[in-house]
Amino acid sequence: MKTPPFLVNAHYQDRYFDVVNAIAEARHVYFEGCQLLPHLQQNKSLSIGETGFGAGRVLLSLLCFLEELGPALKGAGPHQIAFASVELHPLSPERLSSILHMFTGQLPTIDTHIAQLVSAYAQLDLQAVSQWQHFTLESACGPVKVSLWFGEALEMVQAVSPRDAWFLEGHGPKTNPAMWRPELLQAVGEKTTVGGYCATFTVAGHLRRDLRAAGFNVRRLPGFGGKKEVLQGQKRPPHQQTFQPLNLSPYQEDWAVGFRTLKHHLYAQLPPGLVGIEHVGSTSIVHMLARAELDIALIASSHWQREALHQGLLHMGYQVHQEREQSYFQHASAPSETMPHRLFLLTLDNPELHQQLLLRDYLRRFPERSEAYSRLKQTLLARHPNDVKAYTGAKTRFLNQLVTEARERLK
Repeated sequence: MKTPPFLVNAHYQDRYFDVVNAIAEARHVYFEGCQLLPHLQQNKSLSIGETGFGAGRVLLSLLCFLEELGPALKGAGPHQIAFASVELHPLSPERLSSILHMFTGQLPTIDTHIAQLVSAYAQLDLQAVSQWQHFTLESACGPVKVSLWFGEALEMVQAVSPRDAWFLEGHGPKTNPAMWRPELLQAVGEKTTVGGYCATFTVAGHLRRDLRAAGFNVRRLPGFGGKKEVLQGQKRPPHQQTFQPLNLSPYQEDWAVGFRTLKHHLYAQLPPGLVGIEHVGSTSIVHMLARAELDIALIASSHWQREALHQGLLHMGYQVHQEREQSYFQHASAPSETMPHRLFLLTLDNPELHQQLLLRDYLRRFPERSEAYSRLKQTLLARHPNDVKAYTGAKTRFLNQLVTEARERLK
């Protein structure tokens, strides 16, 4: 779809947002990336920072998202939500209104939210530079207190109180490099609560490095629309080591019991669309040395069903994580009777699923190869006792060899 001229920021010769999927994109990149639902389920307040207000598209998307969450959070009473943003080149009220009215009728309550946002913005003083201006918007989860700063992003970040979540919004690094400079990202890190999140649509290598230097553990997550990946950062505690200690355990019968318990629970809690739940990974192989964490493949019947199951897992309190090239779901506060586990949500036609099942079946059938794999794990454990990433990477060549063998021997 051709970008309307009024949607292009002349200062950067770049559009403010994707023409087709702007509301859904904001939800995927920012609200899911910053784990807003689990946060609101566990806390009565939420503070958000945004580094590029633009036409207010993300704020409008947030109001619609809160409308959807309202029934689920009804028993918790109203929440206190604070939203702080910045814009170096503010739009006129007329132009902002024209842009936001592109979304008219796209969601049940969006017209009401457009009207209140446009009305509040029209009351602001666009000439009031480097100072806060405030207004309040109504949402289904409680009032959203908006603080807007017209001026430079670094000034705004330095002036704001710490945030639970940061939406790193704005034109991309190529068109607006000042938005992504290290000192600004360092300031964002300093103004993020421990355990809080940042999220953005760009996965540039320098951005990942600068966010790590700013105190975030960084993950690449599945993208949206035409983007293959997006980025999530979580603020780690001060002085936390960036490596993870590694522990391997002999095979335990409890792993099979724990899988069956989780399988029953997941079938009961998730929406329709599952055609299978499979125990995969090393804990599914008898006598295999393994990390005491179950790997479970959730098999969706279609890509449409996969999206429904994705949302179901988020509502259950699972969070999306990324390890090397794989994304998976993990529960931040699973019940004590539940074994540690990771969930891989895959469609029936996904090659990764068939490779996981092929490798599992091969190692179950040929115990001498599972014993060789266990010996390799012991060697790598001695070499990388405190670094899961290095340990996992060192296994890749042998795993590829096992997959090749399995394809030949299990024909």
